Amino acid sequence: MSDNQVIQDDLEKAKQEALAKLQEIEKMQQQASTQSQPTESQPTIQAEVKEIPPQKEVDADAEKVEKKIDKKAKEEEQLKNYNVSISNRTKGKVPAEPGNKGVKHTNCEVFIFLVDDNELQLKVLQEQFKNTRSFKKTKAFTNGKDLLDYIKTSKFPKNSIFLVVMDYFLEDSDDEEAQNGIAVLNDLKAYDPNIDVIMLSSHADVDIAASATYFGAVTFIQKGKDAFNKIINNIVWAIHEQEKLRKKADSKKLIKIGIIGFLSVIAILVIADIVTEGALGIIPVMNAPAAVPPGK
Repeated sequence: MSDNQVIQDDLEKAKQEALAKLQEIEKMQQQASTQSQPTESQPTIQAEVKEIPPQKEVDADAEKVEKKIDKKAKEEEQLKNYNVSISNRTKGKVPAEPGNKGVKHTNCEVFIFLVDDNELQLKVLQEQFKNTRSFKKTKAFTNGKDLLDYIKTSKFPKNSIFLVVMDYFLEDSDDEEAQNGIAVLNDLKAYDPNIDVIMLSSHADVDIAASATYFGAVTFIQKGKDAFNKIINNIVWAIHEQEKLRKKADSKKLIKIGIIGFLSVIAILVIADIVTEGALGIIPVMNAPAAVPPGK
């Protein structure tokens, strides 16, 4: 055999081995591709793993839930205070002096009380109210104690709104506690939680404003040229809020009455059914013929 023939045989053998290797590689690739495709009996891992929301979304959802809970708790507290206020306002023995009727946006009678130890400023404030369209009637006091006594002893309409415009400094009082309007505010809120108080002061003190709103005042207004306009604006806002609260209380009361009425009807039907069944069970016995003794 010549050398050329040997070389040709070696080349052919190497070629066959290379083809065999290529076929083996292609077969392995096909197997790997088949195993990677999902089947009905073997779902992919991605399909089994649930998508986890980002932490920001989780925190946002938790915050929304917390806000709803806080809002619900606040509404429940407001309705509770509303019921306490209505109960206290209607139990006085002496009829209260008339308030403001026919006020826009509410069917309630609006009572406005003014508190200032300076009688001149009280008169000026009363005259300003007399010049308004809806809030002409006010009752003035030089200290908070007299106001609280008047509220406790007077009988007011069930549908009423209380608004107090009060000076922060009540310097003419002998009681040191009463010199600070916050003490009067606390006493008023303790007896009538639904009363709205607007605090006035001639000083633009941030601490006074903060303490007034913290203890339940609607707002703090510095005395000056535009003070009365601000008072009226806040009174109108307070009336709107009180009216919304009153409607919520009325709606809740109607729902409660409806539930009680429904349960009462059910109870009556059940009792009637029991009585009817008892009567039907007794009638046959009463009308049944007398038993004949044996042997007759």
